[in-house]
Amino acid sequence: IGVRTKTLTEYIGEEFGMKFVDFLNTHRIAEFKERSRQLRYKNLSIYGIARESGFKSKATFYRAFKKWEGMTPKEFMDKN
Repeated sequence: IGVRTKTLTEYIGEEFGMKFVDFLNTHRIAEFKERSRQLRYKNLSIYGIARESGFKSKATFYRAFKKWEGMTPKEFMDKN
């Protein structure tokens, strides 16, 4: 996008009050939640949907989900 990494990181910190990685993970979690409700993703595992949502690490996904949603991905899936 033509912006230095440092400038973008500082902007996200100032505008959203969070680190860049947290900003990314909250968007990935939102994508996971949206995809988990879609019929075409029902054949995938929780981690399969997480990978499709941009997570590369299972541990990172589970840790971020619990941090931002206050429950595990399985608890979320069971509720929805």
